[in-house]
Amino acid sequence: SSGINAEYGGPVLSFRLVYDRDTGKPKGYGFCEYQDQETAKSAMRNLSGYELNGRSLRVDTATSDKSEEIKSLGPTGKVVPEVSPYGAPCPPDNAPEAISQAVASLPPEQMFELMTQMKKCILGNPDEAKKLLLQNSQLAYALLQALVVMRVLDPSIAQSILHGVPPQQPSAEKEDLIRQVMMLSDEQIQSLPEEQRNTLLLFKQQYNHGAL
Repeated sequence: SSGINAEYGGPVLSFRLVYDRDTGKPKGYGFCEYQDQETAKSAMRNLSGYELNGRSLRVDTATSDKSEEIKSLGPTGKVVPEVSPYGAPCPPDNAPEAISQAVASLPPEQMFELMTQMKKCILGNPDEAKKLLLQNSQLAYALLQALVVMRVLDPSIAQSILHGVPPQQPSAEKEDLIRQVMMLSDEQIQSLPEEQRNTLLLFKQQYNHGAL
C-alpha cells in the first residue's frame, strides 16, 4: 500500500496494481515509483519481507520482461487511474443493450464454444450452475441472448422467459420447417458445413428436451 511505502520507504510518486486482462483479477504484484534511486533502494531494504495480511512482501526492481506493464503506469509523477479490463462501468438501465451488443459481436465459433462449456457445467454440476446463474443475472441474460442470436431459441420465447409473457404459437410454416429439420438423418446433418451442423445438432437437442 502507498501508506506503508511512504512510512518505510519514502514519498511515493505513483503506485498501480496489475490486473489480468482475461479474468480481471489482480496478478499479485504492482509497480511503485519513487522520486529517486536512493529512495527506491531504501524501500527495498525496509519493505522486503514485511508481513501484510499474513503474507510477506517481495520488493525488487522491475524486470525487463515487464517493460510493457511499466509503460502503462503513465508519465513520471502521475498516478494512472485503475482501468478495468472489462471496460467502463455500465449504468444498470443500459446493461441489457450493452450485453446484447457484446453477444452479437462474438464470432459464431466462440459463441458455440460458450454454450458448449455452459452445457458441460450444467450437466456436470447442475446445483453449482444454478447458483452461478442466480448470482450473475448478467450472465444468464447473455446466455439467453446467445440462444436467440444462434437461432436456437425463438425471440418470443425469450421474451416470455424474461417478462412472463405467453409465447406466440408457431405458425404452420414454422412447424413444417421444424418437422423437416427433425426428420434429417445423422448422415445428412454430418454432410453439412461445420457451423450449420453444430447449429442443427444443438437445435435438435433443445427441441428434444422441450426447450423450444
